[in-house]
Amino acid sequence: LLLAGRYDEATKTLFQALKLYPGDPEVRFWLATTISMGSPGPEQDKLLEVLKEQKGPPGLLFFGSLLGSRGDAAGAVTVLEAYVRVKPQDPIGWANLRKVYTALGRHEEAERARRNALKACGNDPGYAPLRRELMERPPP
Repeated sequence: LLLAGRYDEATKTLFQALKLYPGDPEVRFWLATTISMGSPGPEQDKLLEVLKEQKGPPGLLFFGSLLGSRGDAAGAVTVLEAYVRVKPQDPIGWANLRKVYTALGRHEEAERARRNALKACGNDPGYAPLRRELMERPPP
């Protein structure tokens, strides 16, 4: 469903999975990811409210990423900066921070975030697509 871009259907299916496996972190991860990829609406609003209450690193990453995807780059920077302070080895956090810095015209900081993301990717083959994306410098 996700690969087909059917986010609303995927969200409903994952909410059903969450009822069956309420403590499963993978179900929660995919649910948050799916909601953040969909169109802004009540589900994203509900997710934002839940993520505001999450104090741990995964909550910060999803909250910052969702703020950025909804156009709140300034709010996303604050949250994602907090995330990379506690998880500096996560290339996804740095890559998301790069995007919001770029959106705000903070190109020197975007370049620093890009370099940090590349460093965090290391040689992990799982990050090869992200590494390729990061090899393109942000626009001036």
